[in-house]
Amino acid sequence: MWENMATGIGAFLATYLIHSTLLCGCAWLLARSALGAGPRRRELLWKGALLGGIATSLLQTQLPLPQRVWDFSIAAVESPSDPVAMTQPQPMQPVFVTPDQAAVGFAEHGNSSNGAPAAVQSPARQSFGPSGWMLLVALWPAISAPLVLRLLYSAFRLEGCAPRAAIAPPSELLLLVRRISAEVGLRGGVRLVLSNRYGGPMVAGLLRGTLYLPPELLERLDRAQLEGLLAHELSHLARRDTRWNFYAGLVCSVFFFQPLNFWLRRQMRYEAELLADARSASALRDGLGLARCLAALAEWRPAPA
Repeated sequence: MWENMATGIGAFLATYLIHSTLLCGCAWLLARSALGAGPRRRELLWKGALLGGIATSLLQTQLPLPQRVWDFSIAAVESPSDPVAMTQPQPMQPVFVTPDQAAVGFAEHGNSSNGAPAAVQSPARQSFGPSGWMLLVALWPAISAPLVLRLLYSAFRLEGCAPRAAIAPPSELLLLVRRISAEVGLRGGVRLVLSNRYGGPMVAGLLRGTLYLPPELLERLDRAQLEGLLAHELSHLARRDTRWNFYAGLVCSVFFFQPLNFWLRRQMRYEAELLADARSASALRDGLGLARCLAALAEWRPAPA
C-alpha cells in the first residue's frame, strides 16, 4: 500500500513539474503579445500559471483518462515497411543452450503457478522502483513542511499581535484612514499600527487588514503625501494582495522544486504595485501627491527599531 501511495504522489509531483513549466511558458508568451497588454491582464496570467499547474496535475493523475494515446509499441517501430516481408515467415535461427545455462535462467526468471515464466521488469523500473519513489516522497515533506510552518508563523504573527513598541495613533489619522479606505473601496475595518519595527510602511493580514506606519515617516510627509501613501497601502488591502502573496508563498513552499514559481511571484508583486498606484491615483483624483510621496520614501531611511 505504501509503495503504491508513494508512486502516486511521485507521479503527481512529476506531472506538476511538467504542467507548471508549460503553463509558465504559455503565460510568458501571452504576456508579450497583445493579449497581455496592461498590468491587469498580465496579473491574471501570472496567477493562472501559478495555480493552474496544481489543478491540471490533479485532473490528470486522479481522473481515469485514457492512456492508450501515450503508449508506443517497439514492435511497431521496428517492423519492416514492406507488407510482403511482413507476411512471409522468417527463418528461425537455432539457439544452443547448455543445461547449466538453462538452469540459471530458470532460477533468475522464476516460474509461476501455471508453469509460465514470471514477467521481468524493464531496466528503468529496476533502476528506479518503488523504493526510489518512497525516498523522494519522504524528502518532499521533510523540506516543504519547515517552509510552510515558517510562512504560517510570519503570517499569523503579523495578523494577531502588534509590536510592543507600538504608539497609539491619533484620532485625526484614524479618521483620515477611514475616509481613504472608503475612497479606494476597502470593505471592513483596518487596524492601524504605528511602529518602527518593520522599517517602512506595509500592509499585512489574511482575515483582518493591518496597516503598519513608522511614526518618523509621518513627520516628514505633508498632507498630500500622507494621503498618497495611505491610498497606495490601503489599495493593496482592497485588492486582497496580502492574501494573494500568502497563496503564492504557500505554492512556493510546497512546490519548492519548481523555480519558476518564485519568478511568477515576483511578477505578481510587480503588477500589484502598478495596479495599486493606479487605484490610489484614481481614488485621490490627483497623482501628484502619490508621486511626491514615492520620491520622499526613496530618500527616507528608516531608523532602527
